[in-house]
Amino acid sequence: ELYRGDTLVATAVTDDDGNYAFENLIPGDYEVRETLPDGSFAVTPVSVTLDDLTSGFDVDVDFANTAYGRISGTKFEDADGLSGTAGDRTALAGVTIELYRGDTLVATAVTDDDGNYAFENLIPGDYEVRETLPDGSFAVTPVTVTLDDLTSGFDVDVDFANTAYGRISGTKFEDADGNLATDDWTPWAGITIELLDGEGNLLATAVTDAQGNYAFENLIPGNYQIREVLPNGIVNLTPVVVALPGLTSGFDEDVDFVNFDPDPIIVLEKFVSTDQSVGEQDADDPDGPIASTSTTVNFHVSLANTGNVALTNITLSDSVVHTVNGIAGAPVEIDYNDPAYGAWVDLDGDLFQDAGEDWATLDGDADGTLEGVTLGEGETLNIYYSLTSLLGQHENTATVTATAVLGGESVGDADDANYYVLPSEDCVGVGTPGFWSNNGFLFWNGVAGDEKHIGDPTVDGDSDPGFADGELLYNVYLNAADGDGDGDIEGAELGTASKGLLIGDYNGNGITDVGEDTIFIKYNDAVSMISASNRKLNGNQADGVWILGRDTVATWLNYLANGGQDGDCIGGIADDGNFSPKEALNDAIDWLQKYGDKITGDDKAIFDFGSYVKTSSAAWQQGGTDLEGTNPDDPYASGSTIHGALDSYNNTGVINGIEYCCDRDNADALFAIAQLSQTP
Repeated sequence: ELYRGDTLVATAVTDDDGNYAFENLIPGDYEVRETLPDGSFAVTPVSVTLDDLTSGFDVDVDFANTAYGRISGTKFEDADGLSGTAGDRTALAGVTIELYRGDTLVATAVTDDDGNYAFENLIPGDYEVRETLPDGSFAVTPVTVTLDDLTSGFDVDVDFANTAYGRISGTKFEDADGNLATDDWTPWAGITIELLDGEGNLLATAVTDAQGNYAFENLIPGNYQIREVLPNGIVNLTPVVVALPGLTSGFDEDVDFVNFDPDPIIVLEKFVSTDQSVGEQDADDPDGPIASTSTTVNFHVSLANTGNVALTNITLSDSVVHTVNGIAGAPVEIDYNDPAYGAWVDLDGDLFQDAGEDWATLDGDADGTLEGVTLGEGETLNIYYSLTSLLGQHENTATVTATAVLGGESVGDADDANYYVLPSEDCVGVGTPGFWSNNGFLFWNGVAGDEKHIGDPTVDGDSDPGFADGELLYNVYLNAADGDGDGDIEGAELGTASKGLLIGDYNGNGITDVGEDTIFIKYNDAVSMISASNRKLNGNQADGVWILGRDTVATWLNYLANGGQDGDCIGGIADDGNFSPKEALNDAIDWLQKYGDKITGDDKAIFDFGSYVKTSSAAWQQGGTDLEGTNPDDPYASGSTIHGALDSYNNTGVINGIEYCCDRDNADALFAIAQLSQTP
């Protein structure tokens, strides 16, 4: 603009080269003014006065301006904290940006909602832009940017990128019952928690505080794993290791752990009831209860889960130790799968055996384990079985093992139940061959009424424990035959009576009935064998026929003295692995039939001393393998085996640790019998 005084006389606009001109001017006073461009400041005066210009004047008036500069940018949050990755940044508002010239703060700005900031109307020069790093963050780009030698109109973009540190925290809980229901969770202090990288390398550890809390802080983005250090014996209900992949800026992850401290406990109590006990008894002591001979003894095994975890793989074993004459035998297994015991499991607790509750069904593979049965916390499982009583004292011990459903810890318990059987008033007891050849001889001489001792306790004032109640010999009819075919042998069909022992005549009718296997030993021969000299029984001249004949006569007299078929002192025949007196006696009959003379048939024989069997011979040392005489193709054991069994029986009433009859010579038995005989 060109002025004369206050009057604008002309205007001009600079061309592309910045030039302007006012021409055809008359002499005088002028003032040239520039209109300062927006965003600029004057380097030269914006108004120049030209006074007293004369004819033909040509004056050059230049103007110089400088445009203000601008520094701006955006503050970003970088998700992965890596400057080299793209597409993972978002604007960050509310962050302070500072502008410095030298050490002087010349301006501050706060990023807007889009993360933008700007410093404007800046003169050229040197600047430094600084960001104020937000708490809990780290810089991905430099926090200070230096800008030197900025010139007119500069417009510089300076961006900043930060990433917020992350945090992983949580709580360690103990679950009281292991079912993950939160109503019984309690904080668990003192447990180590580990921070791992994505490859499983240990980065840091923390220990839970009194409230069960732990935390890992100031973590950069990335892949992590959290792992608890599980204490010994503790069961994790939540995963032990938790993977946390791809964590980004400012992550805050909560990872809780829940564990269970199993305390498995199983308590076994075994009860026994007999025909003489009042209900069940927890008979841990050897002194009771008492049972009558050959009666049913019932056992009840109670399994109680008193721990805090369910139990499975419940395995039971049971055994009995028979103590006879004060000597305990080896434990004998009681196999619940044996139908003879009638073992069953009261699954529903109704005290009745229902379908599917028998032990064999529940123990399908017969290994003693109840398949598919779980015993929950606070629950009780009851098992029942029974057996027939035997003479002596008996300690029945049950043992259980089980596995905790959680943790797999194995637990167990054991308990015993005792009962004993004393000889009843009907038990005369066994006597040795020596007894029957001396004090007992008058009981089998065929003369009734000459006995010096009568053992019948029902006879007041005339009873003597350990003796039979009268003459044992009875008429034997060797030639009896059913002449008229009516199925009965009677009268003249009996023939002439013979004096002796018809061994194997268990019903005592004096004849060999169909199905009986007998050997007849004449009275004089029986007396000879029962009174045999030492040379016949021992040493180089020992004769197996005399030895086994003597055993057989004593065993038969003991059978008769104790009531015969009405008594219970000889056992039975069963494929149970035991060698009962009756089984041994049957084998003795077969052995004597083979090695005694005068064989008169397959099922009966008359004994004679015509044979001599050395105890070193195969005839004595070898025999069949079936000790029980149940196999007709293998009817007898070796003479040596049979002798061992019958000799033990005649001396103690015991074979292989099982007491089949009381021992008349045993002081305890005599005392018990005496007490029974005095009972009104």
